[in-house]
Amino acid sequence: MSEKIWRNEIKYVCSNEALIRIESSIRNICRPDAHADQRGVYRVRSLYFDDYYDTCFHENEDGVAPRKKYRIRIYNENVDQIFMECKYKERDMIRKDSCRITEAECIELMRGNGWAAGSGQEPLLKYFCAEMALRAYAPKIIVQYERMAYIYQIGNIRITFDRNIAMSNMVEDFLKKELAVRPVMPVSRHVLEVKYSGMIPDYIYNALQVSDLRQTNFSKYYISRKI
Repeated sequence: MSEKIWRNEIKYVCSNEALIRIESSIRNICRPDAHADQRGVYRVRSLYFDDYYDTCFHENEDGVAPRKKYRIRIYNENVDQIFMECKYKERDMIRKDSCRITEAECIELMRGNGWAAGSGQEPLLKYFCAEMALRAYAPKIIVQYERMAYIYQIGNIRITFDRNIAMSNMVEDFLKKELAVRPVMPVSRHVLEVKYSGMIPDYIYNALQVSDLRQTNFSKYYISRKI
């Protein structure tokens, strides 16, 4: 699956109180993500790659645009569905290319063996494996968090609340059920993301107008590497 359409992305750091207030306002307007559990939550775990010179890290630090990041992602520790992704960012605009990969391909990429993983037909995987060979891409950090997501079809709006954001340097443990992690933010701080490709209706915009909401260029990858 690839999101070829560019979308706006706005990020906020928010408190527990702000998150609860906003979530209670939009839950009757937007539908919850279909992959969430009975609490409306699913777990996201991403393994980020960077090249020999840590180009992705430094471009993020310097605010370079455009830029991109490669990652492998699983949900709810389910290794039967593994996704290779490349996220492109141009100021406040983003798009994402994504494809399914096998557990065997994931393991080879974790080992830095792009030549062994890139024999399939997926263009994104083949391209990344070529970049891995040319630029010495390697796994750098794992980022894990709990996500609550809401969707509103008009304007292709997706609102996500990310709690308990944590990192691990044990990149070899990416596919394990249990992972030792370290928090990257205080317990009371969370990240709210709003993605949209059209206009945001007034009633959703108004729901986001909370006094202690602070817009930010927050990057989970960057802050996890900084620790």
